[in-house]
Formats: sequence, C-alpha cells, structure tokens
Amino acid sequence: MFKIVLATLLLVAVAAAQKTYPQIPTTFTSAVEISNDQLPFPIQGNFYFSLGQQAQRVDVSQWGASQTKLDRYDLMFSFTYDGSNCQVDPITDPQSSYSVLPGSSYEGTTDINNDEVTVWYFNMMDQAFITLYVDAATNQNLVRANMTSSNPQASMTTIMDFSDFTAGVPSGAFQIPSYCVIPTPKPITPIPANVCPNNPPQGCSCAPALTFCNQVNYPVAGSAVDFATVDGMISDMYNQFTQFTSPSANCASATKAFLCATMFPQCSSGIMPLLPCAGLCISCACGGPTSACAVTNGTACTQYGSNSFC
Repeated sequence: MFKIVLATLLLVAVAAAQKTYPQIPTTFTSAVEISNDQLPFPIQGNFYFSLGQQAQRVDVSQWGASQTKLDRYDLMFSFTYDGSNCQVDPITDPQSSYSVLPGSSYEGTTDINNDEVTVWYFNMMDQAFITLYVDAATNQNLVRANMTSSNPQASMTTIMDFSDFTAGVPSGAFQIPSYCVIPTPKPITPIPANVCPNNPPQGCSCAPALTFCNQVNYPVAGSAVDFATVDGMISDMYNQFTQFTSPSANCASATKAFLCATMFPQCSSGIMPLLPCAGLCISCACGGPTSACAVTNGTACTQYGSNSFC
C-alpha cells in the first residue's frame, strides 16, 4: 500500500512540475497524415485550421489526383472540390478543437518519430475521448491527435499525425472557389432565456438547480440531458485544472464560466452548439493573447453568468 501511495505522489509531483498546459495555436498549418476505422489506408496532405474563423481545410493528393475538402462552420456547409467540380454538403457535427482543454489529465511523456512529446487525455462524458501529443520542447506544436467517438451503435477512432507545424494560415486559405454554389445559410438565433424554467421548446431542456454550474438559467441544447452527471464532471474538470495550475482568482472564475458555457451550450435554432461568448475567453483571463479565443457567430453565443473577463 505504501508503494502505491508513494507512486501516486510521485506522479502528482511530476504532473505539477509541468508549468502550464500546452498553448497549441488555435490557427495553424501543418502537413498531416490521417487514418481512421473507415479508411482502407492513411491519407496524406496539408491541413489548415482556424477556430477563430470557424473553418478548416485539407488538401489531399493521391495517385496523381488532387482534392480539397473545405469545412466552413460559419456557413454550416462543406465544399469538396478538385479544380472544376464541387460538391456541397451540410455540416452536422461541431468543429473539432485541437486545444488542451481545462480538466485534461497529464499522462506523462512518450516518443513519436524521435520527438519527445507530452501526452494529454480528455474524456467528454464517455462519448468522446481525446488524446493530444504535444512537442515537449515547444509546449505548443501538435504532433498527434487521437480522437475516439463512441455511441451505443458504433465507435470510430481517428488519428492525425502532424509535421511542419506552424501557427497561422495563408491569406485566403478558406475562400470558397467561384465554381462552388454557396447555399444561403439559415440564421442562427438563441432560444430566448425566458422560456425557462417551464416552457422549453422541442429539442431544448431547462436545467434544474445545479450544484456547480449554478448560473445555467437559460435553455440548453438537448432534450435528454443528465444534468447532475454533466455538472459533476465539469466540477471534477475544474478542480483538476485549479489543482494542476494554481490559477489566479480571475482565471479560475473565467475557467468555470467557460466550462459551464461549453458543456451547457444555450439552445438555438441551429444544430451547432453556441460557442461561449468572447468575454468568457480563458486564454485572455489567464494571461494569454485574446487572439487565441474563438469568435462567436454574431450575437449568438452562450453567456454563463454576467461577468466578462476580457
């Protein structure tokens, strides 16, 4: 028993020795190799990502043919084109994040392609499992992302290996080709807060009194939310973050507001969860640049509480 306790204390000490969570840029360009359960072989190309612009693009060349897939989350449409042909499809899933989220657990270090990387693991309500591998020397260059989504019907794991990772994207990286027909997106509007606590519309829920996220007084996305379980998970994430980083009071308050707004997004007329409002930006409140914050889609955003931290 003493050895187990001692080993646990050593692991905690090693984790505490890490000065900060990795600061992965929210806008970046990288060469990438992508593999998942549905691909017969890995695909290689260039990846352009911007959380702030709500867009991402991957250029792939395979067997002498080139193809680009551009996802515009601000429009909720995806464009797949090859220079003359263009296919447009609706987007039904949220944009992925490649940031180490508050509450992620530090899993130590390992070696990938002769580079030492730190390993960060995040479990989102047992439905999404994200492991990020970050270059230990820079504490910001992403080396690998391993993402598993799970539901009662099936699960899928996607692995993305990054190289030549640089912050920023070229000008015009997310411009839609002229030969693509751009559908008119439906405006995204929040469901009014005054429908709670008694009259949530179909597809929305009104939260009961919560222990940790006690300022969720607006209708939230989803009609079968296990509020107590999510609230407890957010509390655990917050406690792990504060114990790990010893943040200032302002940073801790912003982190709580951001986590509650992220995990309990306000219900809207669209299928995408509403991002936290810009004033809840963790990076800004915790000493980072405001440019690391995601922009919101106009005035449609989730505001938890009345505070603005930026």
